[in-house]
Amino acid sequence: MRNTVSSALSIGEKIKQVRTAKGFSQENLANAIGRSITFISRLENNDAEVDNKTLDAIKEYMEIENAPLLELELELYRNRLWAWNELLYTGRWSDAEALQEELSPILNLHYEHELVMLYKLILSRKLLHQTDYSTVEEYLCEAEAILEETSVDIRFLYHRHKSVLVGVRGDHVNSLNHALKALEINDEHQRQDIRLVCHVGRCYINMGQLINALQYLERARRECTPDLPQQLIYMVDTMTSDIYLHIGELDKAKKVLDMTIVRAKGLNDKLTVSMAQYMMGLVCYRMGSFKECVEFYDEALTFFEGIPDAIGIRTNHIGILVSKCYGLFALKDYAGFDDVINQARTLAEGDERLIIPVEGVRHLANLNDSNSTNYLESVAIPYYRANGTRFIMAALDTCTALEAYYRKKRATKKADAIAIIMRDIYEEMIFGRGNSYEGHSGVWVKGR
Repeated sequence: MRNTVSSALSIGEKIKQVRTAKGFSQENLANAIGRSITFISRLENNDAEVDNKTLDAIKEYMEIENAPLLELELELYRNRLWAWNELLYTGRWSDAEALQEELSPILNLHYEHELVMLYKLILSRKLLHQTDYSTVEEYLCEAEAILEETSVDIRFLYHRHKSVLVGVRGDHVNSLNHALKALEINDEHQRQDIRLVCHVGRCYINMGQLINALQYLERARRECTPDLPQQLIYMVDTMTSDIYLHIGELDKAKKVLDMTIVRAKGLNDKLTVSMAQYMMGLVCYRMGSFKECVEFYDEALTFFEGIPDAIGIRTNHIGILVSKCYGLFALKDYAGFDDVINQARTLAEGDERLIIPVEGVRHLANLNDSNSTNYLESVAIPYYRANGTRFIMAALDTCTALEAYYRKKRATKKADAIAIIMRDIYEEMIFGRGNSYEGHSGVWVKGR
């Protein structure tokens, strides 16, 4: 299925390139393996054949025992490279590290341009994870120089990683374009890659184009099979249900999350269960089932009992506490509201990025205080909008509450101004003006 390019060099030519690169003479090599200089000369000029014993002796002397010279060896190396790629994409880092060490001699095979380039592009997946963007860019520039004349695999990996690289730098349009090119290559060669389909969906989410994103995520769900890693299936389902939630398809979101919770409980995957319960709480809140939503939040919060504090864990924890506050306020459980707000404020202390959503919900409960309305208009709403899709629900809920408050107070100009902001936010949801999304974790930290 893979379109790979065979080595253009013969075994003799490869031996000559390695020998000269290492500074060995024909005489050195001949003496080391117990053959004549004439034999080495004939071998390098393709006038002599080499048996496996002699080839092994040549490799040992030139310290390239693990390097592929025969076409069969090259094919085995290609297969090992793709196995390494799969380990990287499934996050099996220790296994990937061991295989990387085994494959690293490839970098010394200057005559195998395709293989070296394939190694570098697969390594780029690890480097992207480590945020070593300068090295990734260097490798991508090398690939771009040969893109028109190289194999399908190189073109695919180039566009796949280029999409990620430009995406993390904020160029969402080019990120999407490269992702679509990678997907086009896969589709042309009938390759199935659920992660890539999800990535295209995420690119559309980054641009705020949720309807387009949904088309690709629904495709990913259709293409999921039971033999795929469960975490991949959970990711697809979570991203899909998150969009259903954003566009108001609440019954569909609930159906997907119900299945996710059942599967994850069966596998004792507590993190996935907690995340799905949190999202189910969001759905119930949207449906007006406030008591049920608080119950789901409470179940989701049990995951954090005894978990060591870390910025990612703390962010998720605060996100659920803030969401619970909305439910408690809707139930008029003000004592419970104050208790949860205090928990969230303690966790968020010292981190402005985390404290704003907490203060936002606190001020939303005190609209009669002018300080609260000022905070929401000047700090909270701009912050929510600047952080795009993952806070869009908080922005809409805050605007809805403010507009209703101002209309009740007959402050028409202020109410109209808030209504304009809400219209702009809805347009951003449809047309994708300047939205951003921080990947899978984004579903955790939005407010109501």
